[in-house]
Amino acid sequence: MQDVQQFVDELSKTEYLQVVEEDHSGDAAEDYLVVKNSLNDAKYKILVDSIYKYDWANLKRVLDGGEAKVIDHITRIVGYFSKTSNWNKSKLGELEDRRAGDYAVK
Repeated sequence: MQDVQQFVDELSKTEYLQVVEEDHSGDAAEDYLVVKNSLNDAKYKILVDSIYKYDWANLKRVLDGGEAKVIDHITRIVGYFSKTSNWNKSKLGELEDRRAGDYAVK
């Protein structure tokens, strides 16, 4: 998806999805839209960051009540949970090395 306006335009093409709440503090990682699906009476909080990252087909599948792809990964490091989307390039590289079992100093 390109931007939030395109997302809202796609929502308006459906008869059952509508934005019912918004938060725009200026930080895409924390800003969100709450979308209501009137068919199943469910509400979904969609981060603006997710709108930028994922295409309309995936987001619509979630809004239709379908199974979502992993949108954000949370891992436990040193006793607390952390979203990996907030990590820098070095920390993500370290996580990949841990997954591969590659602990050698390079």
